[in-house]
Amino acid sequence: MIQNSLTPKFEPKQHRVWFTQRLRYKGMQQALVLNAFNFYSTTDKDGYLKVSAEYSPVDLWRLSGGLNIFYGKQPFTFWGQFEDASNFFVRFRYFY
Repeated sequence: MIQNSLTPKFEPKQHRVWFTQRLRYKGMQQALVLNAFNFYSTTDKDGYLKVSAEYSPVDLWRLSGGLNIFYGKQPFTFWGQFEDASNFFVRFRYFY
């Protein structure tokens, strides 16, 4: 298939190897939650990192925020193509 392609450099690999990691911390009697989750592809040398924090000292409200970061050296890889879509968010929820 690659021999017949007009752009063999941009053809996806037949097999991908991904590693996932998660780090999670709960503190202050679970009022504070810190979370980091990462996908990393050794095949394409790209990945996706999601970092978030939540704070909820009472049951009535919760404050949270985080980052979604896409990274990769090539713009045509699975995660690298979304590099411009990296973002951050802040959220306040009130429960009634």
